[in-house]
Amino acid sequence: MNKLYEEKGDEWQKWKIKVKGKVYGPADTQTVNRWIKEKRIPEDAEITDADLADYHKVKESNEFGGFFKTTSVQKPKIIEN
Repeated sequence: MNKLYEEKGDEWQKWKIKVKGKVYGPADTQTVNRWIKEKRIPEDAEITDADLADYHKVKESNEFGGFFKTTSVQKPKIIEN
């Protein structure tokens, strides 16, 4: 978590989101959460604090990465006799 996030707190945090080269925002954390749930932000999107320009993958962020975690399902093994 970055220093700006800690100082502002969740309700005041603003984000910029880059999707296919287009930047959206600034948007607060709750709005970004909603956009992710609505599938408006794909996992390959990039995100940064609205006051900064250091974009990183949203799926790798501490704040939003959990929305993109998937569990792998293994196919059952077929045992041939």
